[in-house]
Amino acid sequence: MGTQLEPAPSKIKAYRRQLAEKREKAKVAYDKFHRTKSLPDLKGEDEVWVTDMKKHATVTGRAKEPRSYWLQTEGRRIRRNRRFLVVVQEATTGETCHVDKRNQQHEDEVWNYVAALNIGGPSEPSNINGIRPISARGGNPRRESRGAEEESTEPEL
Repeated sequence: MGTQLEPAPSKIKAYRRQLAEKREKAKVAYDKFHRTKSLPDLKGEDEVWVTDMKKHATVTGRAKEPRSYWLQTEGRRIRRNRRFLVVVQEATTGETCHVDKRNQQHEDEVWNYVAALNIGGPSEPSNINGIRPISARGGNPRRESRGAEEESTEPEL
């Protein structure tokens, strides 16, 4: 005679099936809301940008942990999750990815800004991409310009 405390096997199977369906629905809803996507697998010898280290590396192989890869960078062997890796060069087309283009654009903006600050650049600082240069005295350029206007409006004796 079985005890009443143990559920019937058919109820356990039905419960586990319902639980699995509920978990799958929750996963689909989460993925849809957070717009998740699966990243493509990397191949050996792919050049990648390691976002947390801000360095280039070469993929040497896949790690046993899910979505992880072994990388070789500057004499060090490291393991990183796929989400921290951005492919730098496509093997078939040879085109560089958006990370290199963004870095080059940022570098150009910095050099233009440095040139505008009279460090080997034009004689007058200019407003490059909405960036206002700090004045030579280190104060607020707007406040200094207001003071200059007020002084010029005073009558001379």
